[in-house]
Amino acid sequence: MKAIDFRPAWYVSSLAERRSARLRTLGITVICILLLGSAFEWTGRTSAASSAVESLQVSLDAQAAVDARIQTLEEQEAALKRQADLLAEADGGVKVNHVLAELSHLMPRTLSLRTLALRRTLRIQRAEAKDKREEKQADPQATKGVNQLDMVGWASSGAEIATFVRRLADSELFDNVTLRFQRPETYLDQPIVEFQVLCTMPEFE
Repeated sequence: MKAIDFRPAWYVSSLAERRSARLRTLGITVICILLLGSAFEWTGRTSAASSAVESLQVSLDAQAAVDARIQTLEEQEAALKRQADLLAEADGGVKVNHVLAELSHLMPRTLSLRTLALRRTLRIQRAEAKDKREEKQADPQATKGVNQLDMVGWASSGAEIATFVRRLADSELFDNVTLRFQRPETYLDQPIVEFQVLCTMPEFE
């Protein structure tokens, strides 16, 4: 048997509208809850990203200070290296005592040296004007005598002088050995031979 609904049509329509309103309200509430959740999540992510950016900026600032310190240390290292190169350039060479010992070993027993003079240039040259450098290059005599040892002495005979010159020429310390002169002299009524020998040699120290 078919059921008969005795409710008025306006009442049925009102119930349907209220049911629809409740559904819409429920849907809007769910959407608002979802939007609020998303907003809270986005805020949290934004805060975390801001904290990470601040931490990264602090690290970058610290790194900048380290980079500046490293650059300062590199400049100091370069300056110390230049100083070390200058010291290395100024250091070294033949010791004076080695030269004197070599001369004492090469001299005959009756030969003596009265004077020793070294003409040399500095290892570290100061800057010169361009016209002076050109003048030195144009004048070959300007560099004559560089690292040159000048020896004047006495001997009992010319044979001893010849022996001394030969030994100097054979030595590894002396080059371009030249006998400038030898002449007979008298000292305390004794005949002697005065001589002068020039030679080039390595740097003194």
